[in-house]
Amino acid sequence: MNESYYADTSSVRAAGGSLASLLESGRLRTSVLVAIELFNGMTDSEDAFRKRRAGLRTLKREIDFRMPEQIIFSGFQALVDEFDFIENRTRSLEIILNALDQADTLADFRHALDAATLNFPLDYFASYDQKFESVFGRIVEIEAREVRCLFEDANAPKFDPTRTIPSEVLSGGLASFCDWLLADGNSLNESLTQMSLATVAASLVIEPPSDELIHRAYNSYNGIGYTYLKALSMKSTDLMRSNTHGQRNDGMDVAHFLYLHEGEVLVSEDLAQRELAERIGVSAITFNELRGSLS
Repeated sequence: MNESYYADTSSVRAAGGSLASLLESGRLRTSVLVAIELFNGMTDSEDAFRKRRAGLRTLKREIDFRMPEQIIFSGFQALVDEFDFIENRTRSLEIILNALDQADTLADFRHALDAATLNFPLDYFASYDQKFESVFGRIVEIEAREVRCLFEDANAPKFDPTRTIPSEVLSGGLASFCDWLLADGNSLNESLTQMSLATVAASLVIEPPSDELIHRAYNSYNGIGYTYLKALSMKSTDLMRSNTHGQRNDGMDVAHFLYLHEGEVLVSEDLAQRELAERIGVSAITFNELRGSLS
């Protein structure tokens, strides 16, 4: 059976002129995140414009245009059934890409954008990574609070509320508890992540969401974005264990897992990204490895 591949931004940058032939095979695709990340710095110089234009023109047909928040929201059926998630950024994105198709120079591109009616300008997408980092940060913050509360409650004299946490884990402190959460086969960590995602998803339509709505959302999880949930569960607990805020682009990096189909191979030049993929059972290779396997 032919394998399908998802390319993140690092691999698209590495692909260069080889990208077109791989896309034509119909087995490589990517997402709107790559387009957004390529927008960053696009208008800095003519050279930067030409390089990014070439990649975006090639990628355009294989882009999954769903925004990350839209996918996160769609994972909770109770929210989908009760609320309309209005995504009006995609139209502006398509207008920008169409302008890019017609532009031969950076000046042409700027002129086309000035003449276009955009609810969300290029600058919005070029700085979207910072906007999504706040979403990612909130998810991690909520989960960290849940982890700490569970650890402290389980240490209370009354009883372990989950009745599953070994006493030696609790006596080892919070780092030991995080290690236990990260162990293979431990579904509790994913459950905590699911709760944090349900909270953020509910807040996309009502701010602040009620506890009742959050719990209804949590109980209605339909599996959409499950690969992301697993990756996020690992990443957020890693950050809590090391008591760090992580790297600036952690949120965008992990968001690429939202777009992975079941059984799909991640193509990335980022070693940390490939290692995270392997930890959650996702195959991951570099661009050169992909090119070799398809030659």
